[in-house]
Amino acid sequence: MTGMMVYAVPLGILVSVVAWMISTYIRLNHLRRIAGEEWQRWGKITQVRNECLMEFIVYFSGHLPQGDVRPRRLRRIADDSKRVVETYPTPPANDELHHLSASEAQLRHILAAAVQMMAESAEMQADDNLIMLSGRVSLSLFEQDEVTRSFNRCVALYNNAIEAPGVPWVADIFGFSLMEKIS
Repeated sequence: MTGMMVYAVPLGILVSVVAWMISTYIRLNHLRRIAGEEWQRWGKITQVRNECLMEFIVYFSGHLPQGDVRPRRLRRIADDSKRVVETYPTPPANDELHHLSASEAQLRHILAAAVQMMAESAEMQADDNLIMLSGRVSLSLFEQDEVTRSFNRCVALYNNAIEAPGVPWVADIFGFSLMEKIS
């Protein structure tokens, strides 16, 4: 009987460690999948935003002097986000996400200047299509902000799970790595 106890304790410890590793793997995989789903939601909302933005650019550029760079810059930023969404079905690496975050910040800066320009122009305020399209862009930006916050919350949960005591080595074994948030 004592001989069996010698094997039972180490076997019990081994089974416990393997069970913990499996449950850790399942939890990390679940959190990564949820973050991936939020990334895909972000991509869909961004596509809608880009469609609204392109329509807005057409009307907005009609009120600008010939050669104004704002419509071209807005198109380029929309194309950048479209490329990232099409290229990465799962959240991209940190450097690509950093570039995307910078582009999105630049887009918002240009749009804020466009809204200010519209507020100061009676001609633009009289264009009902331009006002309607600017409202659609604003609404799509609001929806994008909501999904961005949701994605960032999922990434934070995933990253916190990876950084929990004892988990980093299990994460390394199974190929889990920290994700970057959209800033």
